[in-house]
Amino acid sequence: MATLAGRNYLKALTALTLAAMVVFCNLYVAQPMLPMLAEAFELDAATANWLHAGAPLALAIFLIPWAMVSDAIGRRPIMLLSLTSLPLINLALLNTSSVEWFIVLRIVHGIMLAGFVAVAAAWMSEEIGAQRLPAAMGSYVAANAIGGLSGRLIGGMASYFDNWQVPFITLVVLSCAAALMLSTMLPQQRNFQPSTTSLSHAAKGLMAHLKNPQLQPAFLIAGLTFGTFVNLFTVLTFQLSQAPWSLTTFQLSLLFLTYLAGSISAQLSGRWLRYYTAPAGMQTGALFLIMGTVITLSADLRIIIVGLLLCSVGFFQIHSLAYSWVGKNAVKERAKASSLYLVHYYLGASLGGFVLLPIWEYGGWHLVVATSLGCYALIVLLAHKLQLVTRVAHTAS
Repeated sequence: MATLAGRNYLKALTALTLAAMVVFCNLYVAQPMLPMLAEAFELDAATANWLHAGAPLALAIFLIPWAMVSDAIGRRPIMLLSLTSLPLINLALLNTSSVEWFIVLRIVHGIMLAGFVAVAAAWMSEEIGAQRLPAAMGSYVAANAIGGLSGRLIGGMASYFDNWQVPFITLVVLSCAAALMLSTMLPQQRNFQPSTTSLSHAAKGLMAHLKNPQLQPAFLIAGLTFGTFVNLFTVLTFQLSQAPWSLTTFQLSLLFLTYLAGSISAQLSGRWLRYYTAPAGMQTGALFLIMGTVITLSADLRIIIVGLLLCSVGFFQIHSLAYSWVGKNAVKERAKASSLYLVHYYLGASLGGFVLLPIWEYGGWHLVVATSLGCYALIVLLAHKLQLVTRVAHTAS
């Protein structure tokens, strides 16, 4: 099997990582702008959440269909289609004055973004040799995180210009550049073998993973953890845009810099596994989330930021351990198992806001914190269930 090396490897990795950054910029750009968008379209907080959540919801639903299509026609065409569609979607967003069309276009955004997210890792697995693959995947995952953070900072630009359209103009330019770079620098696949899978066979494989007692709790942990964590930030954009804080959209976007603390815990999760179990690490991460969320009850913005830093440490530890757990414990068809994990992950991200925002509107931040603590308690219980299932499996073997 011929694999990429030397200059071709560096060109391909550069194109993929920069494209990944732009993809996740597009996915998360609207999150810090929600208070501004709610005011512009005269919406309540829960309805305005659709302007952001429509994209990750559609992405979650279309991950597996895109993966199946790519098995038949290849990975590169899907990624190119995904990237080249983004400037057009952003141009359409710039020219809409209807909230209904804005939501529809954000859903289309998510559908097309799912094409890249679903197949980029598969392309690397097939075209990059085993020796370079771990480093390449590390760069790709880092690009995802940097892209998500950058997208939120780009969204924050709206307050400088007092215009929600400016971030989408920026994304038109960035998306055009990423599409051009991918089309010229990403080589044709040499190791792709087309295959077709019937819907019934695919459904059986997915159901087997969903019923697997060693995987099911991890899927639920993914949805609960990301759904609660990321939407705490969504609710905070509304909370902190009000008095006594009255933060601008740009200042709200800076809150997402606390994600960087999570990169440390994600890196340390590998060391954790040398001495302790993954479920114990997930429970430890949940304790960080509990501490950080309770701290955000303070009215002091500096203390709230400390709380968000602790939450980021806890979330990224849970996510890295749970994601690797699925890959390790899937008996077969690991790609489908990983896709199911991401489906739960992004479903949680999109649906969590529709739970927490109405709770905030009804009972304020204290009730949001109480609800989040209940979710973290469920994560602790699910991780404990994973620990028990693993012990039973080891005893039986």
